[in-house]
Amino acid sequence: QLVTLEATRIRRSTNWRRRRGSSSMSDDDDDSDEGFGGEMERYREQFMNELEDLMRERPLLDALRFKAKEFQIWRRTTVCGRFCSVGLPFLGNIFLGAFVVGTIEGWSPLESLYWSIVTLTTVGYGDYVP
Repeated sequence: QLVTLEATRIRRSTNWRRRRGSSSMSDDDDDSDEGFGGEMERYREQFMNELEDLMRERPLLDALRFKAKEFQIWRRTTVCGRFCSVGLPFLGNIFLGAFVVGTIEGWSPLESLYWSIVTLTTVGYGDYVP
């Protein structure tokens, strides 16, 4: 988006300069500037057009959006998708909590996993306390 805004700003500024320049300059001044300046202006215009085309196409982003939409449909319509959308975040929280607390407290992986399951299922026996 930033590149598109910058391209639009540059294009507007060059159009403004052309309009302003054509009304204030005489015909003699146009002939002297047409050589190198006109060529640079054409290159700038071509570059801006190619940049805008590139920003419009975005094939990688479109493919990523398509895959995300396909995944969302799979997650909502299949039993396995529904289980994964509920079970994976729960298991992720258990393992992340076990890793963090086990690292801080210096517990073994089995003790920290036990603590995480007991804590997140709200049983809370109280035998392991961080």
